[in-house]
Amino acid sequence: VGYFIFFIPIVLYIKINKSIKTPMNRFWYKLYDKIYDIFFNFLTNSKNSNDFQDSERKFHTKVFSFVFGDDVKVQNFNHEENILNFYKNKNLLTLSKIVDLTGFSEERAKNLIIEMVIKYDGDIDVNENGIIFYTFENINITDDKNSEFSFCWSRVLESPYLNMNSIEENKRVATLNLYNFFISIYLYIYFSKIFVIQDSIIFFFVYIFPMIFSTLFYLIPLVRRVNHIFVEKNINFRNIISKKIKELNSFAKANMGNSNEFFNFSEKNIEFDNYFFKNYPNLLAKDFNDNSVVFNIKNYKLEILS
Repeated sequence: VGYFIFFIPIVLYIKINKSIKTPMNRFWYKLYDKIYDIFFNFLTNSKNSNDFQDSERKFHTKVFSFVFGDDVKVQNFNHEENILNFYKNKNLLTLSKIVDLTGFSEERAKNLIIEMVIKYDGDIDVNENGIIFYTFENINITDDKNSEFSFCWSRVLESPYLNMNSIEENKRVATLNLYNFFISIYLYIYFSKIFVIQDSIIFFFVYIFPMIFSTLFYLIPLVRRVNHIFVEKNINFRNIISKKIKELNSFAKANMGNSNEFFNFSEKNIEFDNYFFKNYPNLLAKDFNDNSVVFNIKNYKLEILS
């Protein structure tokens, strides 16, 4: 807390100098902005936080947000309700349609629909073409306006924020802690010239505690940021998968009246091809056409047609 008292005149000095337009001042501010862009924007992901308003958030809330993030409750999409709404609209529920609705793999889609059959006392039947479909006779089918459904490609997953501060607020918080970090080093050097403090309680409060505090102040957001990279990568991957399912669905519907059963995505990508071969072995069988590996979508087309 004592360090923050020293911080007040420095802030006043910066505020005064900011209004004085000199080449040296402009140089230092540009240098600081570059350093911030390189490190702190990565640390806080604050470039995604421009739309948040800070006027109603207290400063201690912004500091907590910088370090630990905000308790933002994300409402999970209700896949069960979405599937039932699709069924209420007098649509036949097959595995391919559940995949289209959820974006799940075959196995996960099967597990979900079987859980729903048990939960809602549904049935599993087979039509004359050998296609398995699912019914829920105990679910009332009405013209309810709320019975709306959406396919997976119409729901874009958004990346979560690391904090809900603006860029400027993150700069202020980061600068305040940076001051705390350097002043602890300075005071340690200053007092060590006067007397031996390594064995005293002063050493702990002047150097050890502020140094640990300031280090954790940056280390915790850095760990969260690294984890966020993997979360963001997974979200982007899921969004691409949903788009590719839409591409597959559009191709299958466009070729309903002909015998074309060979399909390749518009953009050839081994990673995504392998993902679909692995996760949709029944709907998308591996086949060969003109000596190249393609998807055979015969089963998928049959289920879409049902």
